[in-house]
Amino acid sequence: MMRPTASLPSVNYLLRCSKDSLQDLELAALSRAAQHLKTAKLEWEEAAAQKEIAGVARWLIECREQLLEQSRRSLDISPVPEFPNLLFPNVVEVTGPKKGLDALLGPPKEAANEASEDRAARLRGEQLKKEK
Repeated sequence: MMRPTASLPSVNYLLRCSKDSLQDLELAALSRAAQHLKTAKLEWEEAAAQKEIAGVARWLIECREQLLEQSRRSLDISPVPEFPNLLFPNVVEVTGPKKGLDALLGPPKEAANEASEDRAARLRGEQLKKEK
């Protein structure tokens, strides 16, 4: 942890300073404070982002085998020989039902949006009934 590096000049010096010099000192100190707060905010946001990455990694550590097993059971995977790829020779095509992954990871974004719109419409209907 960093300790403050700037110190206040002596009281005798400050008492001998002109009003303009004291105002300059004030503005300079406020500017440095703002810069430090901006840096602290960026550091805080970076720390929060790293914490999220660690959380995702932890979740994958705990659920990886279940995800892989579920995907093996719910996806039909077959090689695609008609598209040879020199960089990635083991290209596969994923087809078939993906309900197992939806159960683990939640519905696709479009379905989730539709479900949330349906819930909102139901709530509006219930509120209209209560008002009558």
